[in-house]
Amino acid sequence: MGSEQHSGDGPARSLLSDSPHRDALLRALYDDASYGILLTGRDGRLQGCNAAGARMIGYEVDELIGRHFNEFTHPEDARVGADKLAEMVRGERRVVEFEKRYVHRDGSIVWVRLSVSTIRGLDGEIAQFLTYVDNITADTEQRQALERSERRLSGLLEGLPCLLLCLNADGVFLDYKASPYAQLYAPPGHFLGKQVAEVLPPPIAALLRDALRETVATRRVVEVEYVIEIGDAPRDFSARLAPYGDGEVVVLVTDISERKAAERDQAARKTAIIDAQREALQQLSTPLIPIADRVIAVPLIGPIDAERAEHVTTALLAGVAAHGAQTVILDITGVPDVSGEVAAKLIAATRAIR
Repeated sequence: MGSEQHSGDGPARSLLSDSPHRDALLRALYDDASYGILLTGRDGRLQGCNAAGARMIGYEVDELIGRHFNEFTHPEDARVGADKLAEMVRGERRVVEFEKRYVHRDGSIVWVRLSVSTIRGLDGEIAQFLTYVDNITADTEQRQALERSERRLSGLLEGLPCLLLCLNADGVFLDYKASPYAQLYAPPGHFLGKQVAEVLPPPIAALLRDALRETVATRRVVEVEYVIEIGDAPRDFSARLAPYGDGEVVVLVTDISERKAAERDQAARKTAIIDAQREALQQLSTPLIPIADRVIAVPLIGPIDAERAEHVTTALLAGVAAHGAQTVILDITGVPDVSGEVAAKLIAATRAIR
């Protein structure tokens, strides 16, 4: 009884063993590929190129045949990958990969990722190099833009006493970036991966949790200020929370201690000026005029309320003591109206003088 063996590859093996079909399949893969395919001699000159590879740098296929690959390689990248290629030639690698820049016909830069292998002749020597070319310009430019943005941000942070934090919606510290001048409440290892309540004093943790919830809910920037002890001294900080990504919040923490100290100093000076002005006005509104030996007159002008009446009493007592007065003339003809409360205070003042 005979037996029949079946190949696991079936029709595929039959198709590839058929030379006309195999050639047609390989030609289709070569011509219709979306990535570039280059066939290069040992001298570096192109012996073959598919349409995608030529189109990638703005040429027709026949314009590239016979040209050295360095003719469309960026001058600064002429030696990129040379060490890896040398290792492959020595038999230390079968395939090498690296990135470099090509120069498009219009002068623009095309970033590519190359995957290079060898084709050897019957004698085992390298006859050609087969290179697959992937256009990575968009990805590279996006990565470079992100790197530039990060460098700019790092430069800004390095010049300012700022701390940049990233938290999730639950208030867990995910990441941070601190300038050399930033003062940290705790070392990074003590707060990364932990919630604000585990790191900060309860009042400040509650303040930040509320601000965090508001930021996530409204997708708007929220700013809070707080005071916390760094070392042995209290420091003032401003925290600006902004939505970032999906459910995360970035927090810019700025030391505003100097500004707050200046504001407090300015407020104290303003209060002192107001108090001095009030005292001067009160003195002007309660003049003490010596008119004879041991006699002083106090002409009162304008409305008198309870507070001013108290001041009049104080001024009278001080004036009597200063001048040794035995007689005080209290002139209220310039007062438009005297309430019962004010009259009682003025009478009490005169009795106090006795």
